[in-house]
Amino acid sequence: MRPAPDCKQPYWLLGKAGMKLYTFLLEFEDSTYASQVRAPSELEAAKVWCEQLMARNHIEGLDIYVLAELRASLNENFMAPLNGLEKIWRFSFQVDDVSGTGNVIETAVDPWLAASKVIH
Repeated sequence: MRPAPDCKQPYWLLGKAGMKLYTFLLEFEDSTYASQVRAPSELEAAKVWCEQLMARNHIEGLDIYVLAELRASLNENFMAPLNGLEKIWRFSFQVDDVSGTGNVIETAVDPWLAASKVIH
């Protein structure tokens, strides 16, 4: 196994060009939405995730105004680590009368599965 560029994590956690994989689970209006993004940190991942939601605009009730307000509010206090767990955070938001909660998980990728994945 080759060392990671920062020598603190196995190389497969860094993914493409030093980016980590984050999984977002959003609870919104009695539904659960899951998505994944790559970013260098959990805060940057939240920004990318929010921008992707804005671009796709596919969650009914979570309109562009709410997402823009959410994106503007992202800072180091947006997510809180879960007690006793590593690499998993919780978040919640409220914009006017729209609210949601969720989790962010820094997702380990198995290098053998990643290397054998074929995309058509």
